[in-house]
Amino acid sequence: MKKLVIFATLFLIIFSLISVSATIDSEMQKVTYYAEEYETGNINYAQLLVYLSSAHQTLNSLLGATNQEYGGILKQEQIENILGKSQHETKWVWVQNEERERKVNSYLPVWEKIVFDGKKISIKLHANPFLFKETSKELKEEIWKLEEQGKFEEAEELKKTGEEKIGYNLNFETDFKKSKDSLNVGEKIKEIQSLAEAFNKEPSKENAENLAEESVNVERSFETYFRQNSENCEDYMKSLFGSEYLRETAGILSYQINFYEGENFEAIIKLEMCEECQWNWINLNMWYEGRGRFKLPEVKFDEENIKKEFENKDSEYFETETAKLIESMKNSLQQGDLSSAMKESQRLNVLTNAWNEKSNNVWKQAEELIKVDDKSMTDKEREEFNKNYGWLKLEQQRREKRKELQKENLEKRKMFYLSLFAGYDYKESYAKQTEYEKRLIQEFKIFEQEKCDNNQDDNQNGEIDCADSECSGKFCGTIIGVDTEL
Repeated sequence: MKKLVIFATLFLIIFSLISVSATIDSEMQKVTYYAEEYETGNINYAQLLVYLSSAHQTLNSLLGATNQEYGGILKQEQIENILGKSQHETKWVWVQNEERERKVNSYLPVWEKIVFDGKKISIKLHANPFLFKETSKELKEEIWKLEEQGKFEEAEELKKTGEEKIGYNLNFETDFKKSKDSLNVGEKIKEIQSLAEAFNKEPSKENAENLAEESVNVERSFETYFRQNSENCEDYMKSLFGSEYLRETAGILSYQINFYEGENFEAIIKLEMCEECQWNWINLNMWYEGRGRFKLPEVKFDEENIKKEFENKDSEYFETETAKLIESMKNSLQQGDLSSAMKESQRLNVLTNAWNEKSNNVWKQAEELIKVDDKSMTDKEREEFNKNYGWLKLEQQRREKRKELQKENLEKRKMFYLSLFAGYDYKESYAKQTEYEKRLIQEFKIFEQEKCDNNQDDNQNGEIDCADSECSGKFCGTIIGVDTEL
């Protein structure tokens, strides 16, 4: 009999869960229906908001939300029933009755699900954690008495004495999309091209600033569109540039590092590495995530002059300078000097890019390691070498050695950075990056081919005769004299 009762109870629980799930799906379908009605013009935005509010209340009721005073409080397990496992986490939570955010000790899950993604709007269902005070029945009665007596300040203070707990709110968020047609892509590209041509003809400061400003504006417009249409990003890029402008698709390894935590902000460093790119690179950037009344510092930075400081530096210098800058940034943040920390971060970014160039510019090193002593060859050996495309094979070996050296340099740098940030809390991720490149303006300069026996720099590359790579495998140099008395 007991087994039968237990079985019946389990059956009822399972049936109940299935029934609730079906009702939730039905509610989501209603949201989709009303969103489509809005896009076709059958209802206005105010009506859509009313339907979304109704759906919000229904979902709260189905999931068993408590305390409607806070918009319906749900637990983590209840959210998982409809949105599954969380893909995001946060340490920042909204504090009810205090109108501010506060940082908690451990990460909490955050949910976001796209319910509708149309041409005009997208609707997402959010579930974010918040802090609230749970008050006992007796305490509530005491608060009510104080409020009836007009002692509102005392009532508010009493509310703060309850037990702090974490809850979740379900909310619908509507984003109005920016149409790709409104971007006027063709016109924007023509504007950039026109400004680039003006700068090419007259490289003045004013023309450079105009080009930079308009480029940033267009970039922001594209970013807004791509963020709203991330699922169709690749198709849009193909339509915008054409598949012939696809350069490479490579994997990007990222580390998001919690560098420093202030009272109302976090300093985040993102370390990115591209091991699959033809030109291996590492990026290191810091930014602030502010909360409440946090104000971003305004920083002016002269990148061109900083670049010159890092010319012709070796890897040991880059390692030492990077470690110094990281330490200096940390000290500035601890002292509350956010502007100095950001300047040092920008300097670090320039240094990292200079190190990228140093690590990839290994042609001369590869040539030194892979070379042939043609002077020691006999005429027959040299003839055989040229006959078998020896110079072509030598060049191929140098290319392979270059890739090998670049890979070694990247691995050394990777180990250095991971060691540098070993004591910090970080999250690791991996993503594929597709890169398109379309040149809007390019200028060609025709150089003569190097003549290997006239003691002149014919192709104007700073190398004369035998020193020029074009003369490899050729007889070069000027005949000074011939001894006829043999």
